[in-house]
Amino acid sequence: VCAMLAWRPRHVASWGPRACAVRFAKILQWDCDTEHARRMSLHETAVPFLAYCVEHADQLTKRDWLAALTMLTTRRQQQHAGKLLRQFHDCVVERHELFSDNVHLLLHRYAVLGSSATVWRLLPMVEAKIPSMKPGEVSVSAWALGKLHVGDKVLWGDIARLAMSQQPEMEARDLALISWSFMTVDRRVPDELIGLKTEVRSRLDGDGTRGFSAHDLCMLMRSFAVLTPRDTLFFTVLTRSLSAAFEDPAQHFTAQGLTSIWTAVARVQFEDKDQFVEQLLEQTRRLRLDHTFNQTMAAEIATAVKRMRISDGRVMYQLVNFCQRRGRYLRAPEMLTLATVLSDMRFDDPMAWKQLNVRVQERAIDLELEEMEKLVQCFQKVGRSNSRIENLTGLFLQVKADNNRYGPS
Repeated sequence: VCAMLAWRPRHVASWGPRACAVRFAKILQWDCDTEHARRMSLHETAVPFLAYCVEHADQLTKRDWLAALTMLTTRRQQQHAGKLLRQFHDCVVERHELFSDNVHLLLHRYAVLGSSATVWRLLPMVEAKIPSMKPGEVSVSAWALGKLHVGDKVLWGDIARLAMSQQPEMEARDLALISWSFMTVDRRVPDELIGLKTEVRSRLDGDGTRGFSAHDLCMLMRSFAVLTPRDTLFFTVLTRSLSAAFEDPAQHFTAQGLTSIWTAVARVQFEDKDQFVEQLLEQTRRLRLDHTFNQTMAAEIATAVKRMRISDGRVMYQLVNFCQRRGRYLRAPEMLTLATVLSDMRFDDPMAWKQLNVRVQERAIDLELEEMEKLVQCFQKVGRSNSRIENLTGLFLQVKADNNRYGPS
């Protein structure tokens, strides 16, 4: 995750052929159906691609610009195209009227690209168009603004009022997106949250998942675990729907979704929690087979199981296996989290600790002094420390102590 980890809503067919995958992804695909789009697609690196867009800016239609923004997610070497990239974004902002009827598409593309600076420049147009948006457009816009952490209070007030008035017309996916966007910008207006939860409960009570996909339920769980963690009754309803989804072969839970559930379950209370955790453990059994399972997710699940004091092999093996396969590529914070959890639960897998040992020698210097001392204790606790790691971390500790005392040289 985020981390979610940021959430990725499902495909909306009206957005154009293959404009995005089943869920929003960091890489989008586009079927080139215009001449300019076909020419742009020939450039695989960012510099010639952006140069073409800037040179032909006056000739590109709205669909061409959407194609350009979509294909930009797959162009390589963008770090070498700073000036051209700024000119490209300037061209889009200057022609923002092209998107007057499809502002949500523009916001979505920039959210995937992670370009919050450009979206801030587009806020006046967004504020003007919010009142005329349809439910699906409002939810996608809220998702994009939340993903980019664009926290303009006036704009979010307009979005919230429109979303509350459109709740009966919203699809289940839209409710999940609005809830997630409120979480990302920490919007906790009681009337709005009560309205959202009431609408969700009215659709879930006594009718299974009722139009909610597995991903929708995961995002609702994650969002409200942050926004209203003490609402036991709501989480009881939500986890019962998740239990039904676990048993439904048509529902598919991704690594991202399962991570969201683990993170939420560690924070909240609800009826039949032990039974739900048992089902969650079964769902987690094959997590290692999901190629999207990454170190951020592994660290979040590790933190959750430690908080819940769960040492069941069905979840712990996923963490041990991840360290075996990807331990030498961990970032320093995730390395510390996983080492702490494995040592506290006395999981002494030789291959996993060997990989962590190698990574400590490369990245332990990135930790703070107290964190580095804690990491050394993790290796000592499971008997996996040795003279090499102690000498190297001892040198790191001395360097950190000198930096803290005298400042960087």
